[in-house]
Amino acid sequence: MCLAIPGIVEKIEEAEQRAWVDYSGLSKLASLMLCPQAKVGDYVLVHAGFVIQVLDAEYGAELHELTEELKNV
Repeated sequence: MCLAIPGIVEKIEEAEQRAWVDYSGLSKLASLMLCPQAKVGDYVLVHAGFVIQVLDAEYGAELHELTEELKNV
C-alpha cells in the first residue's frame, strides 16, 4: 500500500527541481521531477520524497482542514 502525504508548496528551488513543502508546520524538501508544473501555494501530494500530484485548490484546502483536525484527535 502506498501513502501520499498532502502539503502546501512554500518555496521552489528551480535549479535543483525541488520544493519546500509544508506539512501542517513541518517543512521538508520534495523533488519536482514528476510534477514540474507545481508552484508556490499549490496543494500537492508527496510520496517517497516526490511530488506526485498537484491538487485542485478547493479539494486541497478541504484535505488540509481534515489533516489539521486529525492533529487534535
